[in-house]
Amino acid sequence: MLQASLPQVLWSENIFTVRLSIKVVGVNPKSDPVQITENSVTFRALVDGKVYSVEYILYDSILPARSQVKISSGEVTIVLRKNQKGRWPRLIKLKAKPANLLYDFDRYEDSSSAEDEDCDEDGAGPTRKSKKIRLPTGISAEKKQEIMERHRLEQSCSTQSSDENEGIIRNDDRDPYDIFDVGH
Repeated sequence: MLQASLPQVLWSENIFTVRLSIKVVGVNPKSDPVQITENSVTFRALVDGKVYSVEYILYDSILPARSQVKISSGEVTIVLRKNQKGRWPRLIKLKAKPANLLYDFDRYEDSSSAEDEDCDEDGAGPTRKSKKIRLPTGISAEKKQEIMERHRLEQSCSTQSSDENEGIIRNDDRDPYDIFDVGH
């Protein structure tokens, strides 16, 4: 029997879906390598004589019939439709994270990006979608939270007066080489 290898798995989410990107080159699309149940996802594929396999018991339930699988040349993408709208604190039920499972910060979206938001309470302001941001790796959770809060502030209406924006740090006030914003 062949020894199974653990492929790298990147995951991200929004309030409606969870996305898994399994990094394996050369998976045969006809082999049906993904099985999805209400509480789990299993991937198993044989590529060039090597078996790749992962199985995750999910943090919360999903809708298998509304989930999708796409197999491309370099990865298998699985989009799982959540049973209930909301954020998950982690992908899997276990608190211990497998070494091959990483959060995909390139696909990070703050919670306001899932829907359009009005800038003013009376609806007179422009409606726009929040932009995705990329966070650097290797920074503390507190710094990530601070960056996300600053991002939310920057996404607020640009129609506010300069007095109202006094506490907001503008992009032109920042040192472009200070990626951790230490100078402020």
